[in-house]
Amino acid sequence: MKSGFLVIHGHFYQPPRENPYIDFVEKEPSASPFHDWNHRITHECYAPNFWARLYGPGGGLKAVVNNYSFMSFDIGPTLFRWLRKNAPSVYQAIIQGDIESRKRFSGHGSAISHPYSHIILPLAHEEDKDLNVKWGIEEFKFHFKRNPEGMWLPECAVDTETLEVLAKQGISFVILSPFQAKRAKRFGEYWQEAEGGRIDPFRPYKVKLPSGREMSVFFFHHPLSMGVSFGDLLKDGEWLLSQIKLAMPQGGSPILSIVTDGETFGHHKTFGEMALAYMFSKLKDQKDIKLTVFGEFLEKHPPTDEVQIQEKSSWSCSHGLERWKDDCGCSCNLNPQWNQKWRKPLREALDWLRETLRVSLKSEATQVFFDFQKAKEDYIQVILDPEKKDQFLKEHLRAGPPQKALVLLEIERESLLMFTSCAWFFDDPSGIETILVLKHASRAIDLGRRFLGFDLEREFLERLREVKSNIPEKGDGEKLYLKEVLPHKVDLKRGAFHLIFRSFMGKDESNFGALRVKDKKEEEFRWGKATLELGQMEIEDERTSEKGKFSFSLLSFGDHNLVCGIGEINGKEKIKEVFHKGDLSGSALLIKETSEEVFTLSALLSEFQEEAVEFLSEETFQEIGEVLEGYYERLLPLMGFMKKTDSEPPYALLKLAECIFWIRTKKALEKLSPSLLREVLREAKELHLKFDLSNFRAKALTVLDECLEGLLRGEFTDFERLERLIELSDLLKLPLGKAQAYLFMFLKRQKEIQSEVLLRLAKKLSIEV
Repeated sequence: MKSGFLVIHGHFYQPPRENPYIDFVEKEPSASPFHDWNHRITHECYAPNFWARLYGPGGGLKAVVNNYSFMSFDIGPTLFRWLRKNAPSVYQAIIQGDIESRKRFSGHGSAISHPYSHIILPLAHEEDKDLNVKWGIEEFKFHFKRNPEGMWLPECAVDTETLEVLAKQGISFVILSPFQAKRAKRFGEYWQEAEGGRIDPFRPYKVKLPSGREMSVFFFHHPLSMGVSFGDLLKDGEWLLSQIKLAMPQGGSPILSIVTDGETFGHHKTFGEMALAYMFSKLKDQKDIKLTVFGEFLEKHPPTDEVQIQEKSSWSCSHGLERWKDDCGCSCNLNPQWNQKWRKPLREALDWLRETLRVSLKSEATQVFFDFQKAKEDYIQVILDPEKKDQFLKEHLRAGPPQKALVLLEIERESLLMFTSCAWFFDDPSGIETILVLKHASRAIDLGRRFLGFDLEREFLERLREVKSNIPEKGDGEKLYLKEVLPHKVDLKRGAFHLIFRSFMGKDESNFGALRVKDKKEEEFRWGKATLELGQMEIEDERTSEKGKFSFSLLSFGDHNLVCGIGEINGKEKIKEVFHKGDLSGSALLIKETSEEVFTLSALLSEFQEEAVEFLSEETFQEIGEVLEGYYERLLPLMGFMKKTDSEPPYALLKLAECIFWIRTKKALEKLSPSLLREVLREAKELHLKFDLSNFRAKALTVLDECLEGLLRGEFTDFERLERLIELSDLLKLPLGKAQAYLFMFLKRQKEIQSEVLLRLAKKLSIEV
């Protein structure tokens, strides 16, 4: 009996969450205790899939599996870029998974490509469609060091023109929903209707294109894919495998494809990556099912059937592509009373902006580049490696300043990102996904205004007025733009203020997102608790080479009162003289009068405001904390007595107790003392006290992660510190899966385990040594 073949495909993707003005992901409170959703989903999904855990009969961890070496997958370039910068161990594990998969699947890798940005390709202008695919292929080659065989279509959105673009650039196959097939036939036979999902999904098909080229298509198994995505098929690997066996046809060489968002494995479905790893481990013993990837199957079983696709169709809108341009009825159904009439004017506003920019850019580019189209195609190499910027300019720049050339190309890049499909997918334009595309539009407009002399913002805002939110207080698109977008605009001076202030806090960073400090000189003066810093700073936006050289003066009163002047400062000596007399108000007034632009703490982005308040209030907080802790011994028996007598404590006393316990928790973490934290949490529970631990959990998670990454690299050997961190994290109810997996991988590398601490940790974390 011939084997059936199985492919599990994960589509891994996140929208570009960076603030485009500075190329920096701002804090997203909804992702707590993580900094942002990229960090959270990495912790829940992208990382666990390279150390998916398998347990032995006794319940101990016996192996870890890199799922990326077994499953077919694509990963959005904007997400992969973020992982490369922020989670290098995950990034490397994904690449290693593809390398290992080539050994397993006859030289065919598990990774397939993805367009540069997650746009609905059939709705894009032909030039944007072509560039998006080209950049996606080049991005793939940069990371995986090979040519891609297939490409994932965002939202599986397809039409013949899109397939032509892919085929022209060497892509051999795509993956679609069975509901996207129109007609099918065996070569040489008659067409059979296949609408409504009636296509046989157990074989590959060929689409014959008008150009004479061809494209292979795999249709995924809809019931099983839905069962994995939204049902219970990932409750355990044994159950998943049993359902695959039931669905697999007998005879021939059928291919069964299960396709889902990659985030299903761990993020949407907790421990889904473990069920997947368990199934992969069991497949080794199966003679009737063979794991494969699409490229390998295509080589060994080329299509014998032809298919016609449903033009302008997708996997997530039953109306074709209407979800990304109109109120078709498809939604997440957050509120049945809402409508999505806002989608059409949003699409129209961005289409207008894109076409207006296209005409302006082409006009400007003829004077700047030898060949603008070739420059656009090659610019992806600079995006991937900024060190190639000079060589790129040498090859493509005809005349004019290099900065102008880079600005033209950055506008092109923003014009692709501002069509990210998530902006239309959800139910209201006030969602974070729509705000993100408006930020990209805003930067494109800003670059055009400042460097090319055309200002499109007023007309763009007029068009956004038709984008009506379902939430009355959110208003329309113009209000969202003014309230949710512009406050995040960071020019060179505002960026310089962030860098100056972080340096003042002792965090002398040389960069802030895409802004790089080229030179910095400063001198510092003190008067009591007050500080005055005077200096010069030169910074550069690495993307456009825009530079700014500023004098600055920063005055801190020693508390939350702070003023920073940036720009041409004419009165530095006078400011010093007044400051040394102890006249802080006079010094602040002089800074305001002599600076081009003045900043206070309110100009910091929100997460840096929080950091600033914590830094500036530290001394005051310590003084208050010492006083409050003095009441602890008196307060504890009093609260205990009230609890025993069922007396309701006065509101002020309750809040005072919560504050004291918060302070003691902070001290326990600073001292890395599990015993103190255990005591504090026990007493708080006994007294029914509730206080916010989210900030502590976030900090503990960050510190533990740093230690674990160091452990895996062989750079961290303070095992007692690690033991205390794991105990503290456990008390704070943080997930310890990563600690378990990383310690397992570390121990497996050791010839002999002599450390008693490591043995205790292995026992605590149920690791089979």
